[in-house]
Amino acid sequence: VRSLQRQLLELKRSKEVEMQSRNEMIAHLKDQLQETRAKTTMERKYIEKECQVQKVMKNKKCNMTEAELQAELENLQMQMEEETKVNKETEMWVKKHHDQLQEKVEYWMDKYEKEVDQKSEELSTLKGTKANILLKLQELTLKFQEYDEVVTEDRAQRNERRRRRKRHSWRLNLLPRFRLGGRVLW
Repeated sequence: VRSLQRQLLELKRSKEVEMQSRNEMIAHLKDQLQETRAKTTMERKYIEKECQVQKVMKNKKCNMTEAELQAELENLQMQMEEETKVNKETEMWVKKHHDQLQEKVEYWMDKYEKEVDQKSEELSTLKGTKANILLKLQELTLKFQEYDEVVTEDRAQRNERRRRRKRHSWRLNLLPRFRLGGRVLW
């Protein structure tokens, strides 16, 4: 019973370690998601600041010729398109990564629930087995007590018979002394 209790305690500890490991994994994945969001926000702010800086530069170059301004404008538009494209790709990557992380979380939660159910069933089985063992132990204890009583009675009867035989042989030894008037013949 103690061994089963130790095994149950070890099993419980291992499950707690496993649950803690899973919780750490979930926390780690959440941290990664938060970092990705922060990175996206920083990139967006960077793009906005860069656009603002470019606007200021454009205002300073108002005295330039129209052709130069048009060329600069086209260049800036190409850069913005590139940045927008990069931003969209980043957003798509973040969404895809988020979806993957969400799938992993769901997988681990399903696995966790299945394992908890399985261990609950095992625990119930162990409890049932323990109850059966305790019943058998009680039955054997009662049988032992009955056998012990029988053995004790048998010993008492043998001791009593031995005492009777000793008394009888003692009386037989005394009998010839009394018959001869107290004279010992041997």
